Amino acid sequence: MVQTTIMHRLLSLTGDVFHHRQDMVCELNNGLIAAATVGDGNAMAARRKDNIYRAVSNLSEYAKRQCGLDLLIGMGAEVLQVSRYHISYEQAGLALNIGSRSVVVRGVFRYEDMLLERAAMSMDDRTAEALWGQVIEKLLAGGNTSLIETMDCYFANNGNVAETAHALFLHRNTLQYRFNQIKELTGFDIRRIDDMILLRLAVLRYTYKKYR
Repeated sequence: MVQTTIMHRLLSLTGDVFHHRQDMVCELNNGLIAAATVGDGNAMAARRKDNIYRAVSNLSEYAKRQCGLDLLIGMGAEVLQVSRYHISYEQAGLALNIGSRSVVVRGVFRYEDMLLERAAMSMDDRTAEALWGQVIEKLLAGGNTSLIETMDCYFANNGNVAETAHALFLHRNTLQYRFNQIKELTGFDIRRIDDMILLRLAVLRYTYKKYR
C-alpha cells in the first residue's frame, strides 16, 4: 500500500513536469515511470529541454527530501521521428544502468553526458582485459580496495583534491600518498591527464563488473 501510494505521488509529480499536450507519462510493469515529449527542434524546444532537465532534477531532490527516496532518472537523446522513440527510451535505460553503478546512486543521468561511461561499457574484450590487468589486478593484489575507492571518489569530485580528502576524511598529504601508491603499483600517475583517463576507464570497468 505504501509503495502504491508513493508511486501514485511520483506519477503525479512527473505529470506536473510533463504537462503539455505533446507530453506522455505512464507507469511500466517493472516499476519504472516513462515520460516522453515532442518538440520541433527550434530554439524554444532547446530551452524547454533544459527546463525539463532542471525540473526532473528538482523532482529527484523532492523525492529524497519528502519521501526519503533515492530516485534514478535516465534521459535519452532527442529523436526527430516518433518511430524512433524506442531509441531514446533504450538510451534512457542505459543511462539508468550506468547511473545505478555510480558513486552517487541518485539524480538525473543524461545519455548525452555519459560518453566516457558508455565508452567504458562498450570497450572490446581485449582492451578491457589489458586495462584490467594493468590497473585493477595490481591494485587488488593485496586484497584491499581502498585505492580504487580513493580514485572513484577523486573522479566523483572532478579531481578536486581538497573535496576528495574531505569526503574520505583524509589529510591532503595522505591522499597524495595514496596517489603515489597507485603510481608505484600500476605505473600510471593520476595527476597526468593521459594516465588519469586510463585510470578512470579502469575504475569504471571495475564498477560495472562489481555491480553487474
